[in-house]
Amino acid sequence: MTVYVDHRQTRKKNFYYRLKIYFILFFTYLLIIGVLYLIIYSPIFQIKSFEILGRNQFSEKFILNSLEPMLLHNKISSILGENNMFTWPSGNLNIKNTPLIKATVEKGWFKRSIKIVIEERKRFAVWCDIKNNCYWIDQEARAFEEAPETEGSIIMLIYDDQLENITVGQKVIEERFAPNLVKILKELANLNLSLGRNTYERNSTELTIKTLSGMRILFSVRFDPDLNLASLKSLQEKNNFNGMQYIDLRVENRLFYK
Repeated sequence: MTVYVDHRQTRKKNFYYRLKIYFILFFTYLLIIGVLYLIIYSPIFQIKSFEILGRNQFSEKFILNSLEPMLLHNKISSILGENNMFTWPSGNLNIKNTPLIKATVEKGWFKRSIKIVIEERKRFAVWCDIKNNCYWIDQEARAFEEAPETEGSIIMLIYDDQLENITVGQKVIEERFAPNLVKILKELANLNLSLGRNTYERNSTELTIKTLSGMRILFSVRFDPDLNLASLKSLQEKNNFNGMQYIDLRVENRLFYK
C-alpha cells in the first residue's frame, strides 16, 4: 500500500506549532518582566514603616549596624535594595557576636511593615585587655560592646594582665570558670564597696579586688564561691572590714584575712 504525505500540510502545521511556541515564550517573558518590575520598582513591595521593639540601652542605629551583616549583605539586597519587603528575612536571626540575646524579624505584608523584636544583653561589668581596650560583658561573661576605661564603685572594671585581644561574642574567661566569676562580681556589687583597680591573673585564674582604702580581696574562679562569699558577707556585717589589709578567699571554703 502506498502512503502519500502532503508536505504542504505538514509544513503548515509545523509553522503554526512554532508560532504558538513563540507566542507562549513571548508572553512568558513579558510576565516575568512584569513580575520583576512589580517586585523591584513598584511601591507595592516597598517598606512603609519600620520599628524596633525591646530597645532600651542601645540606639536604633547601633542595633541595625550590629544586625546588618546578617540582614542585608546578600544577593537579594544588592538587586532589590534595602527598602524592599523581599530583602528582609523572617523569623529568628543568628545573633552571635552581637549585643543582643534574641532578635526576630516580623514582616507585615498588608501594611508593608518591618518589625524587629529584640532582647538586649545587659551591661554587667567592664573587661579590659593588656592594651586597655575595654568591653562590656554580660552575666555570662561574654563581651558584646566597647566600653569606656573608667574606675569607680559604680562600674565593676577588671584589667586582664594577659589577654591580648577581646573578641566580641566570646567569653572573656574559660567557659567552666565563667559562672564562678559572675557570682563573685554580683556579690561584690551587693557589698557596695568603693573599688579601685581590679585585676585578673589568667595563669593562676585569680581575681584581685582593690578598694579605694587600699584593702585587697583575693578570689579564685576555679571553684564555686558560694560559701566563701557567705563568709565575706558575714565578715563585713561584723566590722565592715575596718582596718583590714587583705581578705584571702583563694582556698575553697576558707577565709584568711589580716
